[in-house]
Amino acid sequence: MDYEQFFGLKDTPFRLTPDPDYYFPSNVHKEALQTLLYSIRAREGFIQITGDPGTGKTLTLRTLLKQLGDEVTTALILNPKLSPEELLKVILEDLGISPLKMEEKSKEDLLRFFRDMLLEKAQKGVTTVLIIDEAQNLPNDTLEELRLLSNLETEKRKLLQIILVGQIELEEKLKSPELKQLDQRITIRYRLKPLSKDDTIAYINHRLRIAGGSESARFSPDVLKEVYKASRGVPRLINIICERALMAAFVDGKNTIERPHFKKALESIVGEKVPGRSKGWPVGQPVSGLLILALLFAAVIFGLGYQYFVVKPTPQPIAVVPSEQSGIIKGLVAGEGAPKGAVVSQGDPTKTSQAATEEKPYVPAPPLEAFHIPPDKYFLAVNRERRTAYIWQGHDPAPVLKTEFKWNQPLPDGLYVVGENINKRQFFFNYPHFFWRSPKLPDEAVWTQVSEKIDTNLIPLISHSDRSLIKASQLERAREIRQIIKIWADAWRNKEIDKLMSFYANIFTTYYDDRDKPSVYTKEQLYKLKQDVFLRSGPISLTLSDPMCFIDPGNPELLMAVFYQKYVSQIYSDEGMKVKFFSLVEDEKGRRTWKIVAKLWVPLVEGGGEG
Repeated sequence: MDYEQFFGLKDTPFRLTPDPDYYFPSNVHKEALQTLLYSIRAREGFIQITGDPGTGKTLTLRTLLKQLGDEVTTALILNPKLSPEELLKVILEDLGISPLKMEEKSKEDLLRFFRDMLLEKAQKGVTTVLIIDEAQNLPNDTLEELRLLSNLETEKRKLLQIILVGQIELEEKLKSPELKQLDQRITIRYRLKPLSKDDTIAYINHRLRIAGGSESARFSPDVLKEVYKASRGVPRLINIICERALMAAFVDGKNTIERPHFKKALESIVGEKVPGRSKGWPVGQPVSGLLILALLFAAVIFGLGYQYFVVKPTPQPIAVVPSEQSGIIKGLVAGEGAPKGAVVSQGDPTKTSQAATEEKPYVPAPPLEAFHIPPDKYFLAVNRERRTAYIWQGHDPAPVLKTEFKWNQPLPDGLYVVGENINKRQFFFNYPHFFWRSPKLPDEAVWTQVSEKIDTNLIPLISHSDRSLIKASQLERAREIRQIIKIWADAWRNKEIDKLMSFYANIFTTYYDDRDKPSVYTKEQLYKLKQDVFLRSGPISLTLSDPMCFIDPGNPELLMAVFYQKYVSQIYSDEGMKVKFFSLVEDEKGRRTWKIVAKLWVPLVEGGGEG
């Protein structure tokens, strides 16, 4: 038995390959991805993305490529140690040109051919993007060649967009006098930072869920904190440590990764004993630079294909502890709000006796993640382990269960929106992993099942496990959203542009139910857009319903608010369902506050939905 089988995983959760399926939307990575999407659609020319080794640059790129549609064609260069002519040939080859066609052609011929190809794509409405990873390795003369390639343009638009991705030294390299002209052409710069402690913990749990959704592999709270301190929030280092810790727990025959397993993980990396608390390394003490270097060295070894430094001993047989069958998800307030007859667990869920599970049938309780549901509003909760969907109806003091049905399609933890638009198009939406009608997602039969039971055109969905738990402190912090929406709406009615914009993040994304791609705005662009609307709109009438508010069980720093909206002004009006997405981000003073990062607009009648 290998450790994936032991932990009930379908995949290796902490491998180092940049797999977009494992992309974790931390505040930093989410903003980087949306910055790239915005810059491509706005045809910004040169974009620079930098970060220390292991911070997730390549994975962000792979995720970007997965989200781009047919209107964008890309050339991805992974080995940039090329001469100017070699670079041009590699670009053409990556865009589908056979090397045989480029033989015995001069550089001038290749450039003319390249420009003609870019013009042809532009006339068809296709944007061409060149992405260069590890761009700090580009020779100076090749970087200068990139500047010349960026001159390929028509009177109205750039024909080629260039994204340079590299380590921090790329920033210094571009500041050199000989590259001054290139540096001046870079219109957008973004630096990826390591994860925060909260994001590190969420990142680890996220990768475990994606690797198969098994709840049998758990990191203790102390170990999660120690992984953050040892890795300093660098995703690659987190992966190395967690991989070794899982192996240590596997060898020990334990499902929970404890501090001894964490110590063994570090010892396998450093190659020597790591002192325990009694020997002067208390919890919280900073990790030495030697350990960080050892981790980075291990990352290189992993990248070459080695999995472990230690031999895998055969694990001893262990007793299988029955999983909980009593519905550990509690009501909106711990211990309250469960439907009559619901079983609310007290104590360690792993110690539920078989007798207890036989005596008390499973009765679901409303998910803790749904912290406000107005009366007579509905939401759908999918329990992944039980493969069952429950439709809940808002009620005082807690939601009541209306009906349930089988759910056969796999779905990660998170928040979704399911519905049908005014053109009878069925949709299934998740932010920030924007997708429509994916073959991995439920088919149209799901909406048919829902619409037969309730009269609505849209329903929020929470996908969760029996142990998807949200801290009470997070719930309390999220209760601010209803008040935020009220103040935001008042600022919109009164056309107080500065107050209104204070609620938005630096990057804002708009999704429409009838479009296959989102629109991405910087805060400055959104400001100008709103200001123009306010100047032309005259008096504004805005009606909102009490919002349904949900915390994402896959990422508790993301929140979704769903409400009805009717808007009337002298230039246009609209009516529909709006979904606002809030994320906890740092403001100018370093405080973590809720900001609006995206919206989904689903009209009930023909209209715009500008707010």
